[in-house]
Amino acid sequence: MRERAAIFTLVLSLSGTILAWLPLLAPLAFMAMRLAGPGGGDFLLDYLMPAELFPVALAGGLLLAWASLRGRLRRLPVLAGLAAMPLLLGAALASARLTGLADGTNEATGWRMTLLLALLGLYAATILALAIVGLLLTRDLLKAKRAG
Repeated sequence: MRERAAIFTLVLSLSGTILAWLPLLAPLAFMAMRLAGPGGGDFLLDYLMPAELFPVALAGGLLLAWASLRGRLRRLPVLAGLAAMPLLLGAALASARLTGLADGTNEATGWRMTLLLALLGLYAATILALAIVGLLLTRDLLKAKRAG
């Protein structure tokens, strides 16, 4: 039974890591497909896609949290990233609403846009950190499985 529990925890960690990477890699993959397409294309990077794929990143974070709690490894960084992710995205959405960018009251320039992009950047950096911790957690779980 112990072996099955270790395998299940490893599957949770691997699944969570894949889901955490997806919102970051998808915009890059679509950009590469556009550039490599017939006749080449313009350089277009959808920097809002990680925010649009929040449910995927959240699902990955929840799976990583479950795996880290089961494996008793890297709990603090996983839980901190899982908590920071929705807070930063919520702050970005609130800043867009409060500064008038969301409804078009103000143009998307100046300090308002800088604030929004900074919050979105911090949100994406949090997903990146969570995805990297997911890789480390998976590695640690593999080591523990081999040792035990």
